[in-house]
Amino acid sequence: MVALEKMREIPTTDNLEQKIQFYNKYSPVVYNTRTAVFSLGKNVEKEEKWAKHIRKIFDKEGYPITLTSTIEESVQLSSSTSVELYDIRKTWYDKDGIKIIPEFKLTPNILLHWHIGDGSANYDVIALSTDCFTKEEVKYLARSINDAIGIKGKIYPKKREDPKKKQYFIQISSQENVAKYFEYLEQAASINEAKEMVPHKFETKWSPRRPEMKQQGYLYIPDEVEKTGLSHKSVINKNKNRLIEQTEKMIRAGKNQAYIAKMFGVHMNTVSIWIKKYKLKSEKI
Repeated sequence: MVALEKMREIPTTDNLEQKIQFYNKYSPVVYNTRTAVFSLGKNVEKEEKWAKHIRKIFDKEGYPITLTSTIEESVQLSSSTSVELYDIRKTWYDKDGIKIIPEFKLTPNILLHWHIGDGSANYDVIALSTDCFTKEEVKYLARSINDAIGIKGKIYPKKREDPKKKQYFIQISSQENVAKYFEYLEQAASINEAKEMVPHKFETKWSPRRPEMKQQGYLYIPDEVEKTGLSHKSVINKNKNRLIEQTEKMIRAGKNQAYIAKMFGVHMNTVSIWIKKYKLKSEKI
């Protein structure tokens, strides 16, 4: 850093040889100094306002960033290069550039930005993506949620074409847990702006298909979880035959995974998992 500071002491002399000596001395230092940038992409239609809000936060903290649109109908936030950002980057990436999770304490602000960036509210279920992390790291994240809010999130693998590329997500379900989750987010500094700018991230409610489901005898899993105190996985295993019958019925009717997930009150990935586990005929969905 001392050398970088000296780079600002550019000679005012007109002596070309002195200038060349100066630049030859300090240019290698600048060249070998590691820096980093902050960048973030957001969907134009749904999250452009939130991207602009993030830009204001960075501006306030002294990190001006630009906002540009792309042909893919997204906006890109990009900061200038910074030595300080590189120091931050080192806590989140190892020497090979692989993303890691440092020890940290979950706060409402951290969870809010995680939820908006990689979370979804699907009726009575919250899903938080953790694609870049190992299962042990995802377990650490799940424990962080439990320590902060008192909610035991479940870890599920994502369905991938390549089984070697394992990715996971954390699922929070039941009306009580989802309510506690959003109550915790209410403490975040930007919660009002978030609910106004990205309302789709907060749209969770009891499924409007519940009356229809009950008439047809479908199993609504969040109800069963809340009633029995069992986990999603246990409820699914306990009602295996009933789920197989009802899922195959919807498959024959041409229903897709999103429809089936809403009928059962679960995340779409859960439907994918049990279709594979129970060897159901899923080619139509």
